[in-house]
Amino acid sequence: MLEFFQEPAKNKDELPEWVSKKNVSYKAYLEVLKLKEERLHYIERHNRKSHFENKKSYQISVRNVADNIGAANTTLSQKSSYSEGFKAFLDATNKELEELKDKRLKTTAKRKSRGAVAYNKDELVEENDRLKNENGKLKEANVKKQVDLILEKIDPNLKNALGF
Repeated sequence: MLEFFQEPAKNKDELPEWVSKKNVSYKAYLEVLKLKEERLHYIERHNRKSHFENKKSYQISVRNVADNIGAANTTLSQKSSYSEGFKAFLDATNKELEELKDKRLKTTAKRKSRGAVAYNKDELVEENDRLKNENGKLKEANVKKQVDLILEKIDPNLKNALGF
């Protein structure tokens, strides 16, 4: 898997113009690619809005990259000649990850899971009340049918004695 991230180094034309092997920008570039892959896997495995409450789970920060490569945050984001290019690359990467996260949440929101898990509490209470009401009406109709059926089968003399 490490070969995947080192592959852009083989062909110098594929590297962005701000990346140079002479300074930390190359390590930062490879680290962003590695972290992007990790974030993509996270987005693929998670599908609830609550899974994405912390941005660090699906976004890449300058501090995260700097800590992983052993550089200072300010070196990457402000003080160096490549800082502007690095920030633009990181922003574009984060924007792409944000769009993928939104797309993932949108597609999973359309799918309803089975059973009560698909509904929130208010929807379940409303559905429960509706079903109780419907069940009560059906019971009442069933009782009326049963009484009518019994009255049909009963002897006419007994029927008169009962007052029907």
